[in-house]
Amino acid sequence: MITRRQYLSARVVRPRWRAALAALALACLAPLPAHAVVSEGCQFTRGSNLLDSYYDENVTGVEGIPKPLVPDIISLDKSTPAGATVYSRVLPVVPFTCVSNDPTAHPTLISGDGIKTAYHALQEIGLKLVITIDGFGDWEPADNRYDNRFPLINLNYKANPLSGGRLTTSHMLKGTLKLVVVTPPTKPMRRFILRNSDMVRVIPTNSATATNYVNIGSSNDTAVSIIPPCIAKILTPDTVYLGRAYSAGNLPLPSKSNFTLHADFNESCDGGINIADLGGDIIIPLKVMFQPVGNTELTALSEGIVLKNIDGDLNGLELRLRQGGSIPIKFNQWVDESTALTVKNNPLPLYYSAELTKSGRPLVPGKFQQQVTVQVTFQ
Repeated sequence: MITRRQYLSARVVRPRWRAALAALALACLAPLPAHAVVSEGCQFTRGSNLLDSYYDENVTGVEGIPKPLVPDIISLDKSTPAGATVYSRVLPVVPFTCVSNDPTAHPTLISGDGIKTAYHALQEIGLKLVITIDGFGDWEPADNRYDNRFPLINLNYKANPLSGGRLTTSHMLKGTLKLVVVTPPTKPMRRFILRNSDMVRVIPTNSATATNYVNIGSSNDTAVSIIPPCIAKILTPDTVYLGRAYSAGNLPLPSKSNFTLHADFNESCDGGINIADLGGDIIIPLKVMFQPVGNTELTALSEGIVLKNIDGDLNGLELRLRQGGSIPIKFNQWVDESTALTVKNNPLPLYYSAELTKSGRPLVPGKFQQQVTVQVTFQ
C-alpha cells in the first residue's frame, strides 16, 4: 500500500526527469563554439609544393626542427684580418607559409630569444654572425627580438582559395650562415656556444611579439677558438733504439720500442704567450705529422719506410710507427690526437711505438738508422 506522502513523492520525480530531457535536447540544438581564426602566423608549408600550399588554422604556436648548423670545434687564426669570413655554411632549406590580415605586411626575420648568449660569445672573440638570405641580401641578427628586424620585402600577401580566401604567402627560405671577423683578438681565447632551437624566427609581420612563428636553431654545441698556428711545440726523444735483427735463419725481429712525445705550449709563439693568461677553458686539439728525412722510399700505403744500411744497400727491413702502440701511422700525413692540450694538462704525453718488419727482400747485414721529423699543430 502506497501512502499519500509516498505517492506525491513519486509524481514529483517524473516531471524533473522530463525537464532534464528537455534541457539535454536544448543543449544538443545549441550551436558549437566557433573555431578561433588565427589572425596572423607562420608555419611550415602544407601541401606538396608552394603552388598548392595553404595555412592550417588548426596548427598554432611554434614550429621548428633544429639542425646541426656548426661543427663541434671552429679553430681560427688570430692573424685573420677584419672583414674576413672565417666560417661559412649553407643553411637547411626552410619552406614556410604565413597568414596575415594586412595586405601591406611582409614576413620578417627576427632574432630568437636564444641568440643572445651566442651573440655576446662571438662578440668577445671578435666575430659577428651574418646570414645571407638568397634573394634578399645580408642580415646581421641582433641580440634581441626588436632590433635589426629583416623584412622579406619581395614576399606579398595574396588571397589564397586553399586557405578560405585568407591572405597568405609562401616561400622556400634559403641562405648561408657566416662568421665574420670584426676585431682581430690580441691573444688566444676560446668561447663555447651551446645549442639552442630559438636562434632565428620567421614571423608574419614586423611585430616581434608574434606567437605563431617558425624558428630556426642549432641542434649541436660548438666551441670557437682563436689559436695561432705556432701555439704548440713538440718535444721528442733524441733516439729510439730499435734493437738488433738477425739475418740468419728465421729468428724473430726485435719487439716494438715504445716512445713518448710531449706536447706543450710554445711560449715564444706570436710575440710571446703567457700560459697563465690563456684561461682555463682553452683547449688545443692537436695533430701530429711524421716525415722521413732524406731520399727515402715508402711502402704502398705510406705506413712504412723502406730501410737501407748506412752503405746505401736495401737491408730487407721496414720501419713502422703506431699511435698508442696499435694504430698504424701514415708518414707525411697529419694524425689527429684524441687528447687535447690544455692549461691544466701540459705538457701532454703522446704515446707511440716503433717496430721493424720484413719487406720480403733478403735480409742484408749492416748498420742502419733513419731520421724522422715530427711536426705538431692544432686541428
